[in-house]
Amino acid sequence: MQKEIQIRVSRKFGAAGLLPGLPFSAVWQCNVLTTLLWVGILTAPPRYRGFDLSTFWAWLRYASAISERHSGLRLKPIWTEIDAHQKTVMSDDFGMGFSCHYLAEQHGIQAFANTGYLLDALIGVTTLRPSKRGPAKSPDFIGIDAQGHLHILECKGTQSSVDYLVAALESGIAQKGNFTNSTPFTSSMVGGIFVPQHRSEEEALLMYIDPEPDARLLKVADLPLELIEGAIYRISLAKELMAAGLWSTASEIERRQRRSGTEEMPLKAIDDELTFAGFSRGDHVWLRTMEYRSIEIDSVGLGDKEDVKEYARRTTLKIDLSDEVIDFAREVLEMDRGGKYHTSDRLIVERARTRRQKRLVRIRSQTTEKAPIRTLTRSVESSWNEQAPSQTSAALTGPSGIRFELSREDQ
Repeated sequence: MQKEIQIRVSRKFGAAGLLPGLPFSAVWQCNVLTTLLWVGILTAPPRYRGFDLSTFWAWLRYASAISERHSGLRLKPIWTEIDAHQKTVMSDDFGMGFSCHYLAEQHGIQAFANTGYLLDALIGVTTLRPSKRGPAKSPDFIGIDAQGHLHILECKGTQSSVDYLVAALESGIAQKGNFTNSTPFTSSMVGGIFVPQHRSEEEALLMYIDPEPDARLLKVADLPLELIEGAIYRISLAKELMAAGLWSTASEIERRQRRSGTEEMPLKAIDDELTFAGFSRGDHVWLRTMEYRSIEIDSVGLGDKEDVKEYARRTTLKIDLSDEVIDFAREVLEMDRGGKYHTSDRLIVERARTRRQKRLVRIRSQTTEKAPIRTLTRSVESSWNEQAPSQTSAALTGPSGIRFELSREDQ
């Protein structure tokens, strides 16, 4: 499901914290089904607490909210009747999904770690943790690229208007600024998506902004980069496992920093959990399939010229875990049980590095306001493998080797 999305960069607060190479303006051909897979992984917490919204696979339902009859990203007419609270949740999820998907696909961000969990892992001092809401809220993610450079990202989303998106981005100044510092962060941005309703006269817009830095909570900057890198990749691995439904295994891997030396760790957590999570055994692979059936209404045009279409769809999510992935997770758990945390961190990081591949990405962009619009092709090195098995499906394989595939078929 390819959709055209406008990319804009605001320099209202300067450009020092913007990601190097980020275009002033661009048009991104986005595979929205891939974005929905990103939403699933990004919203999966690395540690299970007994209840999480991601448990209900909400991103499966989001596929039926997006109009398939427009070239740009736009919501279906029925979405205007959805409860306001559900709209807010989707806006937040889309803010994370599109902002991070673009940075990973086009600029090679390798892994994203939830800032709160990263603070727990690296510092472990709860008094330094910002609140979950308001100006002191921490940014959503700290990411890392192939060169080991760190990037701060606060995410926003709205379905109201472009002006509302800009206001939301500027409201993220304090949240992002909590972790802004000259080092070791290469970029520090607020990114957000505006997704238009059916009758909106505006087009979808993904925008990044660089607010003025606020030098607070600099404890992370004092730590060795190797330690930060290991924690980010470990949290990213836990999020992939959690998104696959292996909650216990993900939690055991994520919480290694908080484990006492005498505390028992279930070595066979991942073996016991596969069947419980709904996986079935295949040929050297474990498979899990979930389906969501829906009757959908979509339309193009307005008023008397509106063309309305009703159809039945089956949305399917498939997850593949090879024996090699299971062996890797088991090895990490065994090292952690033996207290070899530094060694297991390096194992996780090295696995991500060895899975990196170079690929060509294309985008129509302007480097400056007065520069001509042209198609740019460049090479990006990434541990994330994006595929489109068909015109109605998308697959995403992360650094762990877990493969997620989302498809939409007529019934």
